[in-house]
Amino acid sequence: MNRSLRNLIMWGLIAVAVAGCVRKESSVAATGSTTSSGQAAKTEATPAPLPTAPIQAPAAAAPITPSYEVAIASAVGDHERGLDECKSRSESERKECTAKVDATYVEAKAEAEKGRAE
Repeated sequence: MNRSLRNLIMWGLIAVAVAGCVRKESSVAATGSTTSSGQAAKTEATPAPLPTAPIQAPAAAAPITPSYEVAIASAVGDHERGLDECKSRSESERKECTAKVDATYVEAKAEAEKGRAE
């Protein structure tokens, strides 16, 4: 940050702080609320009125099912993770594992298609 920008920000903050102090003093002077000892009189704020209408619970919504796109993306992600796990296995186990992961992917994809048709 260059020096002139830093000075501008610093003076802006000082101006805001001074304006806040001056505003507080001027509000006491404008109202003329002082006690006999010369100190500003304290005023108590009144609380806001409470709402009179009863608070209602939200209506029960139907269970939300994921969209077709979300279901397919989840199936693809699960398939990729499954294939990564299969890579760390021996040759004979890898073929069985890959077949199982592929079957799970096909089932998940079919389930997503079924949900889409409804």
